[in-house]
Amino acid sequence: MSERFGPTLLKRQLLESIEADIEWLTQESVGDSPIEKLFYAGLSSAIMFRRCEFEDLYLASSEEEESKWMEGERNITSLIVRPQAKFSEWRVDFLFHAYAWGVGRHRWRRLIVECDGHDYHERTKEQAAKDRSRDRLGLQKEVPVIRFTGSELWRDPFNCVQQFLDIAVSDWGRGR
Repeated sequence: MSERFGPTLLKRQLLESIEADIEWLTQESVGDSPIEKLFYAGLSSAIMFRRCEFEDLYLASSEEEESKWMEGERNITSLIVRPQAKFSEWRVDFLFHAYAWGVGRHRWRRLIVECDGHDYHERTKEQAAKDRSRDRLGLQKEVPVIRFTGSELWRDPFNCVQQFLDIAVSDWGRGR
């Protein structure tokens, strides 16, 4: 059979469709910097193409909108994200809410993702100290701070996304 028909054609059509979706995601992605946009596009792709446990990614623009997405049980298989969110006294790149199915205790938990470009992180001792201080504050408030360097994101964005997703589901089934 010719490569212009049947399964070969279907494969080519699907790959072109996926390529177009990923191109759109990278252009329309959320974030203030290229590495933030890359992370968000990778995460959106993983969810869109069912490469993880989460079924949807909801983008919230405010705390009120986050709360709306967390009402009831309809979104417990979703990730909720608010980019450039305020956490305590600092602005984080992404504040996520992921549902944790603890034994006898179901709850939404928060996670922070920081995409650390070289210009603003660890270039000086003061920048490094500020980041470590923020990480400790996250620990105090039981909100994990997950950091990716710009180099990590450029080198292997899908691996960074997969590491985040592994952490996001790590509380599933634990009693806490």
